[in-house]
Amino acid sequence: MDFTVYLAPKGFVNELVYELGDVSEVVDRLVFAPGPPRRVAWAQNIWLNPRRIPITSIGDGVAKLKSLQRNWALWSVRHHRRAKLIEEQLPAVRPKPVAIGTQPPRSPLGSWTMLDRDTIIASPACSSPFPHGEVEFLENKVDPPNRAYLKLWELFTLLETAPKPGSFCLDLGGSPGGWTWVLASLGCKVLSVDKAPLEPRIEAMPGVEYRMLSAFALDPREVGPVDWLFSDVICYPDRLWRLVERWQNFGKARNFVCTLKFQNPTDHETAAKFWGFPGSRLVHLYNNKHELTWVYLDPEEYPDFAPPDNRTPLASPFVAPSDNPVTMDTPPPPQEGDEGSAPEARMGEAGPDGDSGEAPAATTGSEAQGDGPSESESAGQSGAASETPAESSPKTVAGTETVAETVTPAGSALIPEGETAALTSGEPGGSPETPVAPGTEDKPGPNGQPEAALVAASEAPAAPGDAEAEDRKPAPPTGGDSK
Repeated sequence: MDFTVYLAPKGFVNELVYELGDVSEVVDRLVFAPGPPRRVAWAQNIWLNPRRIPITSIGDGVAKLKSLQRNWALWSVRHHRRAKLIEEQLPAVRPKPVAIGTQPPRSPLGSWTMLDRDTIIASPACSSPFPHGEVEFLENKVDPPNRAYLKLWELFTLLETAPKPGSFCLDLGGSPGGWTWVLASLGCKVLSVDKAPLEPRIEAMPGVEYRMLSAFALDPREVGPVDWLFSDVICYPDRLWRLVERWQNFGKARNFVCTLKFQNPTDHETAAKFWGFPGSRLVHLYNNKHELTWVYLDPEEYPDFAPPDNRTPLASPFVAPSDNPVTMDTPPPPQEGDEGSAPEARMGEAGPDGDSGEAPAATTGSEAQGDGPSESESAGQSGAASETPAESSPKTVAGTETVAETVTPAGSALIPEGETAALTSGEPGGSPETPVAPGTEDKPGPNGQPEAALVAASEAPAAPGDAEAEDRKPAPPTGGDSK
């Protein structure tokens, strides 16, 4: 294969360019890279087998696309009128919001665009079964406390599996209860942990237990075996990495779903550590913002989720067992025009019960609404500097995102001569950190145990009156939803 085309999520072209490294052209949000499809997180859709198709007329373009397959989704970036005339003669593909709990589309779907007036770039197969990877749902605007639940529904839809009824799920950073609502709706037993309160109606759902506690102060040994560990905590990605390590070392969690939330610049180094975790996957969901979702599934229950060589399967972003379909029994979505929608607890906006997704300067996100110290700066940490995301300078694309293009290497057949623009290349700000081996990060404590095991001590509140230390704390990440 000569090249692959990647569709970047809106606003994150530079993240995808940085992740790919070797890029030949960028057109709008389409990123062209030589060689077969690669394992990347910052791609909303991947055109798996694209080809350059010369056409002599609109009818010729229609005929050549139809000869490859029936269903096509147009990503229009140039010669919009000519592309539209071709699209009108192809079978109509009109995506509609899907009901929560339904399976993803099964029909083959290709993507195409006009590279120039007489050239089509088309791929009969893509990584996402949804047009352009856009997973739109018929939203329930009454029951969930905010829109963060859409991320979890999207993940379960792509996985084609979800926690089974009766599964014990841990929801870290659960307030105000979006993910807890999803899990309780599935019939799971949910332990929701956050310093901020759950909405009372979410806490009252059958199977829900709430603890007003920092997610970082929860002792894995106290909790016992966990079927699914979920985290949508607003914290720096490197702190989330340490949280996952602790649960791997001292807990008994079988499956993990965690959201990495970024500030600017994106912490590519920590993302690479999550990518390198054996048997796991990292993906930017359509309903993610400046976030990535990390997933690790029990290899015994989900042997096809992550192949041994950790390559990205070409058919879809995820592979799930065929005998474990989605079973998401939730109340039907309200009809259009229904009122009573709970506001989304976005960063900087007041949520239910006065809750705001934005933490003040000395606190940490969704878990920073209650009393107590910031989770990202609790006593026992190495200091404020360790909580600052590692800086790395992604490659930047010349011009704005909607018109950015890059140079095609000499001899490439991708771009006609005269239609290229320069890509300003920057080198990453240092190589990715080597993942810390389990159990080696913390020094022995007074009783011979690693300090990470001494959760109560390592996450204890800061000494009262340490105002100078509070003033030195960095502001927490502000991207993404609070649950």
